[in-house]
Amino acid sequence: MKPIQFIVVASVSCIITWMSAEQAQSKPKVQVKAHHKNIAVKGITPRLPMKQCLPETGAFTDATNRIHELNKTVKAYPPSHPPGPLASQIKAVFQHPCFRDIPTGHLYVTQADSATALKSFWENGAYSWFTSILNWHRPDVKVKRYWILPGIRKTLVPGKVSPGLVSFICATGDMNCGIESRGWALRATESMSRFAAVRRAESAVRSKNIAPVDFNDCSPKKGDAPMGFTQWFQCLQDTALKSRALPLGELEIPKDGWLIISGRRGHYGFCDEIRAYHLGTGAVYMAQSCGGLVLRQGGGVNHRATQNTKTLKVRTGRLSLSNLREAAWMFLMTQFVSKPIVQTSTGLAIPDGLVMKKEMTGFGWRGDGFQFSSNQTRLHWTVRTGSAKLGQGLFTWPQNFNHAAESHSLQLLQVAEAAFVEACPPTPLPADMEQPHQRGQVSGIDARPRQLNATHEKLWHALKAYKKPAQCR
Repeated sequence: MKPIQFIVVASVSCIITWMSAEQAQSKPKVQVKAHHKNIAVKGITPRLPMKQCLPETGAFTDATNRIHELNKTVKAYPPSHPPGPLASQIKAVFQHPCFRDIPTGHLYVTQADSATALKSFWENGAYSWFTSILNWHRPDVKVKRYWILPGIRKTLVPGKVSPGLVSFICATGDMNCGIESRGWALRATESMSRFAAVRRAESAVRSKNIAPVDFNDCSPKKGDAPMGFTQWFQCLQDTALKSRALPLGELEIPKDGWLIISGRRGHYGFCDEIRAYHLGTGAVYMAQSCGGLVLRQGGGVNHRATQNTKTLKVRTGRLSLSNLREAAWMFLMTQFVSKPIVQTSTGLAIPDGLVMKKEMTGFGWRGDGFQFSSNQTRLHWTVRTGSAKLGQGLFTWPQNFNHAAESHSLQLLQVAEAAFVEACPPTPLPADMEQPHQRGQVSGIDARPRQLNATHEKLWHALKAYKKPAQCR
């Protein structure tokens, strides 16, 4: 029986146009064909948006001054100060009459966890968003643009990480801290962007190309009736690449800690394992209980017979220290990655024939679904140094189809483990190393929790009881 892979897809889109009863009676029925290469919106009469914000009005002057002052405030705001006051100022400007009717997507400025996150949000697109909207009303600006707002990233701040990890967070402005991980961050960002692009393309294929994958697909084509701004905006939101983002800030990876991986690898043939990797020398300690599923005649698993196939062994050796440290760093960073957000803010020319209507609101959601396979398990990881636990979590083995950061962590671990050489370990296991409390997750069809717990205990005792052979002393 082959492993079964499941794909669950969800896609919802809804565009709502609000109008008065008089408008509804006097206008033809609006027909919307959403998320298609040729989006058509018929029956909408063009109107100038936000007449109260034309350049000759006081509102326009007030909005211009407030953006100018807020820009100076954001630049001068100390990164170490609480984010609340700055978030309130930014939110207040979004609610200004010149901006409040322009859709922004699901944006929660007040949920930013630091001033650094707000400053990044402002500098990477929010300021351009405000100024571009003001330029809509200026006759001297020939090309009117709409900037897609970036998402708000998380931040490595002491109150949001485990106590043991606080001392490894680089101080703001310390250019000598975290040097080793800067290239790793670039690689992780690129990997998560590729992951998001592949998922978006797969979603388009599964939906038979209903969803656009290029911003140009959102513009009305020649001969189309006027398009409403909300429909265009929603298309941009669905089309913009959204990927998980690393947190702001840098992390110094410990040079004398341990990465511990525990859980089952494999399906029909498997090994329940605990692996301990030393971040200072690349030493490897690996306890394995390997066996194979014994199936009953109807296809179910005979758990007792499966337990009897297991054999326990301990292996030692070493692997590439650089690759190991990058994998441990990524596991720690995975705890703080954002949900998929727009990271690259883009200024797009507003297409000809677009109808700007402040009365229009809308919402939309395109789910890329999730995928899983019956041969997957969940492994548990822990990074610790001395008695301090720096982080822990779960990741899917042997592939992760749904979480970009977990997928990259897994790939880095596989790269590091590919260089494993069975040999005498260069450093001993600490006598006081704490046993990992979690043992990963396995389908209840394949194994019973009680049996997995017992195996986990045996593996840990085997590691602790390991004695170096004579040739290693």
